[in-house]
Amino acid sequence: MIKVVNQRFYLHTKNTSYVFEVTCHGHLNQLYFGPKIQENDIEAVRLKHNVALGGNIQIDNKDSTYVLDSLLLEFSSVGKGDYREPSIELIDPITNFNSNFVFDSYEVIDNKPAIEKGLMSKDHPKAMSLIVKLVDLSINQTVFLFYTCYEEFDIITRRLSIKNDSKKEITVTKLMSVTLDLLNRDYTIYNLSGTWARESHRQKRKVSSGTFINQSTTGATSHFFNSGVMLSSLDRENEGISIGFNMVYSGNHYCSIQQHYSNVIRINMGINPSNFHLKLAPNEIFETPEVIISLSNQGNNGVSKNFHDFINQCIVRQPDLLKPIVYNNWEATMFDFNEEKLLRLAKKAKEIGVELFVVDDGWFSNRNNDQSGLGDYHVNKKKFPKGLQSFFGKIKDLDMKCGIWVEPEMVNIDSNLYRTHPEWVIKTPYTQSALGRHQLVLDLSNRLVQDYIIDNVSKLIDDNQIDYIKWDMNRHISDAFGSTLKHQGLFYHEYVLGLYRVLNEIFIPRPQVLLEMCSSGGNRFDLGMLCFATQIWSSDNTDPIERLKIQEGLSYFYPLSSISNHVSISPHPSTLRQTPLSTRFNVSAFGALGYELDLNNVTRVELKEMKDQVDFYKKYRKLLQYGTFYRFDLTKQNCVQWQVTLKDTSIVGYFQKQTNAVEPFEFFKTFGLDEFTIYHFYTKPQRLMIDRFKEHLHHVIPIHLKPSGFVLTQAEKYIAMEDGTVSFFVSGNALNSGIVLNNQFMASGYNKDLRILSDFGSQLYVIEREENE
Repeated sequence: MIKVVNQRFYLHTKNTSYVFEVTCHGHLNQLYFGPKIQENDIEAVRLKHNVALGGNIQIDNKDSTYVLDSLLLEFSSVGKGDYREPSIELIDPITNFNSNFVFDSYEVIDNKPAIEKGLMSKDHPKAMSLIVKLVDLSINQTVFLFYTCYEEFDIITRRLSIKNDSKKEITVTKLMSVTLDLLNRDYTIYNLSGTWARESHRQKRKVSSGTFINQSTTGATSHFFNSGVMLSSLDRENEGISIGFNMVYSGNHYCSIQQHYSNVIRINMGINPSNFHLKLAPNEIFETPEVIISLSNQGNNGVSKNFHDFINQCIVRQPDLLKPIVYNNWEATMFDFNEEKLLRLAKKAKEIGVELFVVDDGWFSNRNNDQSGLGDYHVNKKKFPKGLQSFFGKIKDLDMKCGIWVEPEMVNIDSNLYRTHPEWVIKTPYTQSALGRHQLVLDLSNRLVQDYIIDNVSKLIDDNQIDYIKWDMNRHISDAFGSTLKHQGLFYHEYVLGLYRVLNEIFIPRPQVLLEMCSSGGNRFDLGMLCFATQIWSSDNTDPIERLKIQEGLSYFYPLSSISNHVSISPHPSTLRQTPLSTRFNVSAFGALGYELDLNNVTRVELKEMKDQVDFYKKYRKLLQYGTFYRFDLTKQNCVQWQVTLKDTSIVGYFQKQTNAVEPFEFFKTFGLDEFTIYHFYTKPQRLMIDRFKEHLHHVIPIHLKPSGFVLTQAEKYIAMEDGTVSFFVSGNALNSGIVLNNQFMASGYNKDLRILSDFGSQLYVIEREENE
């Protein structure tokens, strides 16, 4: 709901209030952003300015308390005494860097205004928007601030546009989508950082004097720093006030959190000013990407829930879609495959219940390694003698859908495309372009390049009736230069707009085609991509212990339904760590599930275990993809706990990273269950492979067998043991307060109720309302 009273603006969602007003000098002053309050509470909660502060610049000599540097502002300019980081930096031929934007008018509308310049933004039937017009008449420039309320999701979005109303060109070097000033509630900053195979690790630091910056300069969201940022007042998952920010954008992003004097902080978020240089002609308009903001007094999990629900209903193009279970051949074969080898894998995949078979890199041109073929789309006839259509027909005969890998933004020098159009690559004039993974980047700011990709990927999909595309991007942008651009200061932004046009032209007319985005793993995990993609590959690292950090980090800002996870071979290629098959599934199940290993090399008992895993996932797929997700603040530092809840059913994952000798008794708590309801609490059945015991087996069987002898080697292929089974009925109140789990292994024997977690072990607990309570 949006209400305006005497130039005071009230933006209310279901549980929050956002209030600002026009000051006597026309600036927008933030009064309150927090849990929902009454309108007559504002005078009590607003920042007070009862006395002048020494050493500050006064706009009005008659009012010594009116100091921009101490106001909580919605938009900040340079030149009138606000010395914090501004919303805008522009260069005008007359006033140089100075500007002073003040209130002119406003409009409230019962929908969401469209973004006209190719950026991504989604409408919702219950969205309500406020548009505030600011002007600087001294330089004839106009700024429009856009606020949209999504009341039921506790989401407010912000963006802005600037219009040059003068008769001369101006230069803009910085333009933030949002500026928000707040009092510091002892906030802790959460952001995600990493590198290839170690993406999205959560980082924490206290807000302190100075400026914290979270940014990307690679041309994409990057695995170095994701665009999501969160502030947490108590540094807790289920307690305290938390505020989250994220951009609907896939390019160079920027967020700064600056603590000034008097315990005031300023958050700026928008396009990265680095390498951004906008030349704005008379009457021209430039629009910024949208930022989504959410506040909750239920801690970090409260903000995450708001983000998840909003993304699932208002961002993705296929809301509530149940993601199929995929099999991808990459880790099984890499480039070394042919049709016969893939069909053998497909039949095994069908045996365990997989629903979609994906052919990864190497199906086209002379692509037998990563040094050739990118940019070309003709099928490799040595691998597929009768073409892709014939092969996919055989996959569909197995009652599976078909998917294929592409990397359309890239080109190898050894390719027909490069030999025909070398001018289509990103290249600084008179220099040699830098290679990454033996490839160059195509210039998507060039419309001819966009059309080439649209035509070829569309033809690939239509000719072969493909159901799923995995879209990769395996290097960062370098040598940034667009040969068709008039102004190079917008190159990175124009690249993103070109990519959005390509994706829009290919996938919006084909709603039945699923799109999974990938960029050397999680290098481009963002809301702009989720406007097209059903899911995003979170990392090339499929080690589940590493994935605990990666997937948990992503969960702060992105729903489980968007996080693509695969069960892979152990030891894992990224770490050489050996992990139980049960843990590989238990981690991967929290999101969109897939398998990526050579199924011809697994044992019969492992194949049975995978089939049971798939059956379990299908039964609880909606819960695991769309349930409410909770992280936990555990005192036991070697464990991680996740919970996902939908209606009267919950699944809790309990993961042990490394064990200690004689592990202590453990409390196990849930969150948010109805305290008066009786639940059936039981473990998901999982097999304990006997090869974990090796020579220790002679302690639990009556005869002595050699660990590497024929009998046990054969038995390992067909026989497994039960792993920590438990089943009882218990109240929600007891579960929320804490129950005690069965003992872990203590080097004193084995029974089926014992939890054999050891290093890297885990269990899934199912909690279902008892129908006859």
